[in-house]
Amino acid sequence: MNRCLIFAIVALVLWPVSSFAQSLVADQAWVRLPPPVMDATAGYMVVENAGDQDVVLIAVDSPVAEHVMMHGMQMSEGRMHMFPLPEVHVPAHASVSFVPGGMHIMLMGLHAPLRAGQSVHFEFKTSAGELLPVDAIVRDMRK
Repeated sequence: MNRCLIFAIVALVLWPVSSFAQSLVADQAWVRLPPPVMDATAGYMVVENAGDQDVVLIAVDSPVAEHVMMHGMQMSEGRMHMFPLPEVHVPAHASVSFVPGGMHIMLMGLHAPLRAGQSVHFEFKTSAGELLPVDAIVRDMRK
């Protein structure tokens, strides 16, 4: 195989990954430190899409918890209710925010207690099968 052909194959294989990596980023990522008796907590961040195409997040995972899901919040009958989100749309040239009291990442069944300052790794999956890695810092909100 000649070198030009090998270079072309490598470029074609890497191009979709590099173009996605440049267009979708997570910023300001953090996780709330849960009380010692809790095995669940929430994660927050801003996901920005600088690309020309909308991106749909369909799943999220983390090695620190058994179950990780995107959740929304809604006021109903005078109470806030949490519900799972099967997908989150990130429009082209826009961002979505996962924030306290709103859309967030729920981590349930923590495998070990979290510590303030610890880094928690997430990985979002898109409808196109691409992955967005995110590292979030655990914050103690009691201080």
